[in-house]
Amino acid sequence: MEMELIFNNQYVSVSYDEFIVNGKIHPIKNITSSAEIGLLKPERGVARLAVFGGLILLFGNENLPILGGILFIYGGVLCFTAKPRYSVVINIIGRKEDAYISENSLEVDNIVKALNIALGMREITF
Repeated sequence: MEMELIFNNQYVSVSYDEFIVNGKIHPIKNITSSAEIGLLKPERGVARLAVFGGLILLFGNENLPILGGILFIYGGVLCFTAKPRYSVVINIIGRKEDAYISENSLEVDNIVKALNIALGMREITF
């Protein structure tokens, strides 16, 4: 019997029976509630360190202000180009899991909708 796919891309497949992410299979019957979209804030630790290190070096002697300026600009660029990531959050018998993570919010939204359709059909068939 061939699976009827609700959603399929290079890394994710959603059918009425299974949710497959990078080869890892999550049976739909084990997912205990509706899927959700999670927001993962970008890591900005290195950018902040570069900005503050650059500020300190700006007040140094000789060539340190030049290095401080470069480091400050580099940290600012890192800070402003960091993008949030989105995840497909599923509840699997007692725990939450970020099943799939992407920078593309539309892709994650489509996966969550497909999962919720599969979960809804599970509710109807049982």
